Amino acid sequence: MKLAGALAVPLLALVVVTILEVVQSANESRRVSEQKDLAEATVGPLSLLSVLEDERNAAAVYTMGVEDAVALPVEDNGQARAAVDAAISSFRAEVNERGGNIALAYAPALEQLDGLDALRDRIDAVPDEQRTLENIEVVSATFDDYSQIMDAFFDANKRVALAIDSPDL
Repeated sequence: MKLAGALAVPLLALVVVTILEVVQSANESRRVSEQKDLAEATVGPLSLLSVLEDERNAAAVYTMGVEDAVALPVEDNGQARAAVDAAISSFRAEVNERGGNIALAYAPALEQLDGLDALRDRIDAVPDEQRTLENIEVVSATFDDYSQIMDAFFDANKRVALAIDSPDL
């Protein structure tokens, strides 16, 4: 009996220390997982930004009427827009799946995409006779509007990247 009493205190202490270590390890694992999610989220919009850039360039070439003179990674506005729409759908799904801080960080950028249809409509409304190299004001405004959308994603990436604590990520 004395032996059991003498061993009870060290065994109880061992159990308490073990429980504390397990809780600490679980918390660290959760933090690492959150950091990994943040790091992966900054990579997500890169494909969207790339195809947005293609669409921006295709729109500029179209509004200047020089489609045949300039080689782009897309054939025309239709192909560029389809690629952007697919990338938007994929990115929205990823953000919705991750939720939390990632959804909050990218919400302003995703809101910027709400103006994309109106921007496309303005491009399509440029009359054929105005689609010349002299149409620089429209091209510049279009370029700036696309850049504003893209800048919102760069800003979101910056916010997410700054939230990452781990230098290994």
